[in-house]
Amino acid sequence: MDICNISEYFKLNNKFSIAAYRHTDVPLHRHNFFELAYVTDGKACSVIDGKSYTVERGDYFVMNRFSTHSYHTIASEPLRIINCLFLPEFLDAALVKKNKVSDLLDGYLIRFDYDLMASPEQHIFRDENGKVLSLLLNMQSEAERMQGGYTEMIRMQLAEIFILTMREIAGKAKTSSLSAQIVAYIENNFSGDLKFGDLCKTLNYSLPYLSKTIQKETGETFTEWVQKIRLRECCRRLLSGNDKIETIARDCGFIDMNYFRTLFKKRMGITPREYRNAFSANDPDPAV
Repeated sequence: MDICNISEYFKLNNKFSIAAYRHTDVPLHRHNFFELAYVTDGKACSVIDGKSYTVERGDYFVMNRFSTHSYHTIASEPLRIINCLFLPEFLDAALVKKNKVSDLLDGYLIRFDYDLMASPEQHIFRDENGKVLSLLLNMQSEAERMQGGYTEMIRMQLAEIFILTMREIAGKAKTSSLSAQIVAYIENNFSGDLKFGDLCKTLNYSLPYLSKTIQKETGETFTEWVQKIRLRECCRRLLSGNDKIETIARDCGFIDMNYFRTLFKKRMGITPREYRNAFSANDPDPAV
């Protein structure tokens, strides 16, 4: 199986590329970047991670990093698509090393209580009003003209596509207000001494019931949510300021520094200091 590398396509700081392509059949392949594909003409069977979808003009979809993917045209005309390829740190430097589209929804530019909804990679979307196509064409124009601020403009337009897409999911989702309350509580209080028992008393539910509810509906425990939200804020502050690592950790609710460093390395693959040195230096224009 072919593995496409970022250097073959990317132009903007090796993190983003957008172009129109004409395809007949495309063999199975995978790549180490995200792909947003929009069908502008033709009809094809798109196979993503073993699942088949029929796509035609006006359809678009988003693929995770390292997803397997192929096209097989159905109609006599070739398939024409706009391909938007990007690394996660193009949207937000704090998202470096993330591999799933759902991870992108934690980014600074895309915050809309999406954590409890289905992820975009599970859908083929229909651009009913042409807004997504218009944004992609604008992004393509910005990339070609390279006028002042074009990188920021493209970043904002890509974020807008995700927000429009998640609105569509939100309109169909039946999100539990209880799970939403739990996550909102954590996001508003992550810097303090969060105790699940206190939350249960506040919401007037038993601990076993709330524990089962959030695990069932989000796939993560209360403790995992606390860790996730605290680490997300730590990553952002590591790349957007010069505060000491210990200060950032404590401000985000971590009291035990050994626990913080162990958890950070487990989740991110590197230490907080390595994270700051590697990614703040390599991204002179971070989206944070």
